[in-house]
Amino acid sequence: MRQAHIFYKAQLAGILTENDAGYEFRYLPEYLSSEGWLLDVALRNTDISILDRMSLLLTCCKDCIGAVSVVPMEEKEVNHV
Repeated sequence: MRQAHIFYKAQLAGILTENDAGYEFRYLPEYLSSEGWLLDVALRNTDISILDRMSLLLTCCKDCIGAVSVVPMEEKEVNHV
């Protein structure tokens, strides 16, 4: 098993682990607690529940700046994955 620290700018964001099953990324709790401003904005400006994380991702992260974006799959695509 190998591991790597993952940074966002100069802040440690999480740990990437390679194991027999593949790869796993886990955010550090300290990092998540310091990045809540986007969630606050989304909750104030939508009617999405804080418990509905998938809807929050699909609403807030489709047009993110950077290398990662979240795009919903069509229902017909979901069955083939």
